[in-house]
Amino acid sequence: MLDEPTAALSPLYQQQIIERIDSLRAEGITVLIVEQNARLSLARSDRGYILASGKVVHTSDAQHILTDPEIGEYFLGSH
Repeated sequence: MLDEPTAALSPLYQQQIIERIDSLRAEGITVLIVEQNARLSLARSDRGYILASGKVVHTSDAQHILTDPEIGEYFLGSH
């Protein structure tokens, strides 16, 4: 379980953390990430959960969350 693993890190260290997470997944290890940078986490996830006011308001396949325009507008800051 990782809580904000890339917070306050330089881009170089962020990349090293991301590479390590990717290698853990490649080894078949389950990784649970709580991350403000949703796009970063969802891009390397199987499933995503969106929380609002401490409650799960949506759960789906990570790629669906990344590509759904309605979800993107409300939760990921895109249009």
